[in-house]
Amino acid sequence: MSYFSSRGPNANGRVEPSVVANGFASFGMGFAASTNVVSFADGTSFAAPSVAGVAAVLRQAFPSATARQIRNAIIMSADPTLVSAASHLDQGAGFVNAAGARDLLAAGKAPDTAAPPLVSVSSVRVNVQKAGLKVADDYITEPLSNLMPGERHDVVFSVKPNNSQLVVSISDFSAAPPEQQNVLFGDELLLGIHSAKTSQIGQGDYIKFVFTSGGTFIVNRPEPGLVRVSVNGAWTNAKPVSANVTVIALVDPIVQFTAQGKIVQSEDVYVPFNVPAGTKLADFRLSWRDDWGTFPTADIDLFLISPSSKDNRSAATGSSPETTTIENPEPGTWLARIAGNTILSKFDKFELRIALDGVVIR
Repeated sequence: MSYFSSRGPNANGRVEPSVVANGFASFGMGFAASTNVVSFADGTSFAAPSVAGVAAVLRQAFPSATARQIRNAIIMSADPTLVSAASHLDQGAGFVNAAGARDLLAAGKAPDTAAPPLVSVSSVRVNVQKAGLKVADDYITEPLSNLMPGERHDVVFSVKPNNSQLVVSISDFSAAPPEQQNVLFGDELLLGIHSAKTSQIGQGDYIKFVFTSGGTFIVNRPEPGLVRVSVNGAWTNAKPVSANVTVIALVDPIVQFTAQGKIVQSEDVYVPFNVPAGTKLADFRLSWRDDWGTFPTADIDLFLISPSSKDNRSAATGSSPETTTIENPEPGTWLARIAGNTILSKFDKFELRIALDGVVIR
């Protein structure tokens, strides 16, 4: 499997993808600057139209087949053995097999039925465990033996709201003798630490993404929810590799809050606070119950209004929790506006922590 291929399950426990297709080092015309040159390209932008093309020729061959029959034939005929060391969470039913789908349709064995409805709960942890992932708390160490090139092993770790650091260590790395490794790069691991945004892939969501043969990687103030630590045998490897992975969560000893309460959809809650003259640093942290550990996730934003009515929006993002730091804040009475941007339950509970030069306002 390609290192950039999305793996399941989603936050609601749905196993994705349904099938996979070639999307790494795909060759064709038009990728380069000149349209008459054959070159290579990577991405789902090649894999997805390959599967769409299979669906198109199947529909042409069986014009009376329904869209559901075409879809079911593609999934039922996929080959789960073609991609080495890939589980159902990596490849779904397997690699797309147009000829096998054709045979199912010709034999009338592709049912005209919809997929059964997915039963999920609000806890992302419960959903992903039902789909086949284990979730660790506080501390875990796992031996990874003989990871094939491109093979992936996930450690899913539950980050609590008061976890100040996530520490990931790769140790006891072993590989084949140097003469049997990749002659250009050697053999190594590809480590990816993804944020708790379970179903969101975007810029910045990979907190760490490095090639390594060992070391310690620290994530400060990780978002609460399920963090996925992915250890891959690099796709450039020539032989299997092994290592141990350890994940530890450190706890913030200061669990104090400036304000706590309930908030509903579109509500604004105002918290006034005073900043004394000479304050060097103001730290803000707004957390809430329906964070990335729940499905669906709430979005609550923090706006800070200075004594001179300047509006600071640096903590009004899609992150959970919202955090920001202001150096040399203006002295006087400030106003923290807590905005219920997206609250999908009846109400949510929030906790606001304001610290001035390390001392929490209470």
